[in-house]
Amino acid sequence: MTSIPDLSLFATPTLPAFPDTLSNEPNSSELLKTSIPIVQAQITEVQAAATALIASIQGAYNPNSPDPVQASARLREALSMLAETMKETGIGGLPANPAALHTPNNPSSSGDISMELGMQMPSEEQLLAYAESSVASLFETLKHQQEGAEIVGNILAIDNRQS
Repeated sequence: MTSIPDLSLFATPTLPAFPDTLSNEPNSSELLKTSIPIVQAQITEVQAAATALIASIQGAYNPNSPDPVQASARLREALSMLAETMKETGIGGLPANPAALHTPNNPSSSGDISMELGMQMPSEEQLLAYAESSVASLFETLKHQQEGAEIVGNILAIDNRQS
């Protein structure tokens, strides 16, 4: 008589439920919009910590100036918090163009994230044209270098034959 195998060993794992809304998605635009002010505030903190470190280094021999070691630790902590936040939110993967960013107090700021970043992504054709021109430029440079090396080699060979 055969025994029935224990099927509990082959139980199927339970899968997580599919999110009902896109707000649970880690790459959603809502999450990005809420994360940008947090990162901006942390960048301001990094700037303040860097300024405090510079001031403490400049006044290192003044007994009333803050300790540069403490200022350095504050900057290091602010930078690590900023890096961690940028990793968690995905903002660290975005291209940075600080000159084109609008401030939140700017009345001309539209609220649209693509307009807030002030940049337009190049089309595939533009990227392809750029890649082709870069490759052609590099090819020409290497071709000229190779021709120059050939000329030098010929001159050295002629010089060796004459001596």
